[in-house]
Amino acid sequence: MIQTPSAKFNEKILLVDDEEALLETLRSILELEGYRVVTVSSGEEAVQAMERTSFDLILTDLKMKGMSGLDVLAHAEKLWPRPVTVLLTGYASLESAVEALNRGAYAYLVKPFGIEGLKTSIRQGLEKRRLSEVEVLYQIARTLISTLQLDSILNEVLREASHRTGFSRSLFLLYKGGETHRVTGEKEADPEWADAVTALLNEDKEISSQLEKGEIVLLPNAEAEETRPHPILKRLRIKTLLAVPVTYQRQLAGALYLDSQIATQAFTKRDFRLVVGLADLAALAIQNASLFEELKRMNRSLRKTKLALEEANRELKSLDQMKTNLLSNVSHELKTPMVAVKGYTSLVLKGKAGPLASLQKEYLEIAVRNIHKQLDLIDDLLDFSKLETNEQTLLLDRMNLVEILDESLQLIRPKAEEKGILLATSIGPAPCWVRCHRKKMGQVFDNLLSNAVKFTPKGGKITVRFKDQKKGKILISVSDTGIGIPAEKQGKVFDRFYQVESSESRRYGGFGLGLAIAQDIVKGHGSKIRVTSRSGRGTEFSFSLPKQE
Repeated sequence: MIQTPSAKFNEKILLVDDEEALLETLRSILELEGYRVVTVSSGEEAVQAMERTSFDLILTDLKMKGMSGLDVLAHAEKLWPRPVTVLLTGYASLESAVEALNRGAYAYLVKPFGIEGLKTSIRQGLEKRRLSEVEVLYQIARTLISTLQLDSILNEVLREASHRTGFSRSLFLLYKGGETHRVTGEKEADPEWADAVTALLNEDKEISSQLEKGEIVLLPNAEAEETRPHPILKRLRIKTLLAVPVTYQRQLAGALYLDSQIATQAFTKRDFRLVVGLADLAALAIQNASLFEELKRMNRSLRKTKLALEEANRELKSLDQMKTNLLSNVSHELKTPMVAVKGYTSLVLKGKAGPLASLQKEYLEIAVRNIHKQLDLIDDLLDFSKLETNEQTLLLDRMNLVEILDESLQLIRPKAEEKGILLATSIGPAPCWVRCHRKKMGQVFDNLLSNAVKFTPKGGKITVRFKDQKKGKILISVSDTGIGIPAEKQGKVFDRFYQVESSESRRYGGFGLGLAIAQDIVKGHGSKIRVTSRSGRGTEFSFSLPKQE
């Protein structure tokens, strides 16, 4: 019975230490954290374990009988994908720490160490590994979307699949009407082998059924504890088989096949993410190429009839949906490394990497400000893509609007003070209870206040007011003394990607998504943001919410 590997491939850790008591203690701690743990008591056993299987992280003592922790590290460095390594020692010295880090260790902990410090080092090491996966997928995505040639796309996917996961051979099968209509192997692939794989995959109803359901097939499956190899492994004379469905719009478009003559029971969480991500990117890229070819054929007939033009418009809408999906994926991939850059830059600014000269500090502060701007733009793109795909579902609860506003004011106050803008409120001392989504309502305040600061000149003023209305409602308004909006432009300020003037867009930056996102959130609360403005005299945005007792 084939079992599909679950999405919950917890990270796998190899513990190496000749102190049995410490080994068992660490195993218990890490298993409680949800990791899969393998323990060995010597460097030689560690090498044997790494040759049999793969690990996401290795935690090894530095000083052991026989092979040292540095020897284990050297062996791990030869592997692909190589795991993150954390060294432990009770014989701390500056020289040994420097040597370990120079040899590629991620962290160096001195015994006795704090458990929380150990957990933090492991989490950060695995996060570093995940960030490298994101970067890999981002670079692959850039390559795939840069071409509309199907052959180039398939060859790139096959090359990356083998290279990134360690499987020795790869094959791409494209389906049409439920039948295999194209088979592409790596350049050095044996045609007879490719034909045999294709025939067996089509004949095996169990594997075919799994792929049609959009499920990954892994033989042997490390989670399944299989007692005997699957017959298809014997017929293909291989030890490991991996078949990943490539789906588009819930339809099976193809399969990415990999195999190896080496037993790989350690199909790790990293492998799972990379292969699934690669298959998803392949589906988009193949569909792009297919649509491109289809559009070329259609363009020859568009000049003849109105019907052909309407069909082309439908195809363009499909392309626009793909653009939105790709925008969401790329924005996610962009944000993770940017957050890492921000974190490490902040650490350097705080002196964690040594003292800074004043000029260095100034340059780093400029970098941090620009990182924040970039993250704001990425957040706007992510929110936009969610709105486009109707992914935002608001769960409303009784919340104190004063607390939500205070959090947003704290975030925006440094920017306002930098421009000499006065932030004022007229909300009263008592709590103001409303039914809302706390995070999303905070985002509304963030966007309205950020927009006000952006378009208010130095020395200006921004005022937030809460005012009771009839029928148990409260009116919330954010007003400024900024540049204002011409009357003929006010009806468009909530349109996505709209900027009042192109020159203003270049001057103030942004995508023009903040107000559109805020409006969609407020509409989700059953209200609507209204704008009142005059050029050169400032702007006021307001909306109302029902009060809660």
